[in-house]
Amino acid sequence: MLPLKGRIFVAIAFAVVFACFFSAPLLVNLQASGQYEARQRELYYRFDATRPGRGVLDYPGNPVGDVAKSYAMILLAELTRSEEKRLNELPALFEVAGNWLLEHPNTDDGNNVGWGLPVAWDAFGDGSENPANAIYSISTAIVVDGLLTWSEERPDAPKDKIAQLVAKALDGFVAAPSTPDGLFPYSLQASDRPYDTFNSAAYLAGQMQRYGTLVGDDRYTEAADRTIASLIRNHRVSTQGHWYWTYSLQEARSNDLPHATYIVKGISDYARFGGRLADSLDLPATLGLLREYLLEVPTGATEIRAWPAFEADVTLPARLYDLGIALSAACNEPGLRDLIDPLLGVVASYQSDLGYLKYPVGTEGMEPIVVNEYEAYLWYGISECAKI
Repeated sequence: MLPLKGRIFVAIAFAVVFACFFSAPLLVNLQASGQYEARQRELYYRFDATRPGRGVLDYPGNPVGDVAKSYAMILLAELTRSEEKRLNELPALFEVAGNWLLEHPNTDDGNNVGWGLPVAWDAFGDGSENPANAIYSISTAIVVDGLLTWSEERPDAPKDKIAQLVAKALDGFVAAPSTPDGLFPYSLQASDRPYDTFNSAAYLAGQMQRYGTLVGDDRYTEAADRTIASLIRNHRVSTQGHWYWTYSLQEARSNDLPHATYIVKGISDYARFGGRLADSLDLPATLGLLREYLLEVPTGATEIRAWPAFEADVTLPARLYDLGIALSAACNEPGLRDLIDPLLGVVASYQSDLGYLKYPVGTEGMEPIVVNEYEAYLWYGISECAKI
């Protein structure tokens, strides 16, 4: 994905207002008519059963590669499908996805282990390009989420191997120097450390709290506390009373929908697993932020924005990536169930003969590209909603 500056440039240069209608009982209709299973079946066949997380990337040149986050999302989606016993005639992919993650962790010169990207990337546009396979906090957090869920939900999971690898991956971030304000760093590259980036740190804090509680080790929960303390100190309040954050302390723009959802997910998990600072968080105000990405227009349609409505100069529609992770949050958080219908209501507008596009079909100025990672996020979101 583009760095923040690039995303803002694209958003302003190609801003559109994309509206899509939805009916109030859509969720019920999907369940009753079997359309959930139809959507799941269709998405299932979008992935190579032997390497489901491999495909086109949303990075310069659109190379093809294996993306750890894609494998993790497919792992989570397939664990849910297995648990719900849906589409049992389709071979399960959770072992394929999970084993790929276990067999392909990234390492660095400091003997740290984690997961990242198969391409070089200048995350902040400052000229300091991270090498391919650098270890990123968001990739590591999402993979840890998938691996821990596999270990917890499947008696036949390789629990010892998962435990050893998860511990080593999290240890690298516990030991790594924090950002200036005390957050987990964006990556384990020294050049990224000056940036206090909230979304990736929050997701990782949730998994640190989860793992520390699971194994009874305060090193992990105390590390999570430091990141959550920074989130508490630096939250802002929208005119609607919702907590929100800028992308980093060094930037003024708020988070787009997927990165805001990462924060919601991280804070929710931190509180769910007994985080020491949970009482200082306003969970309803944090969860409620996601409602500000939905804008009702005068015609009665609901538009799903890439950025919240209070960022009035950016009217780009949400990406497929955005919809997938937001759906997973809406379907996992009882307080966000009112978002399910409008989010589901726009999914069909991304569908083309090529697959599910990055942006809605016909979005002005946007190349009709299909990104494996984004379809994996949608697969996870749809799978989570199908279990309600």
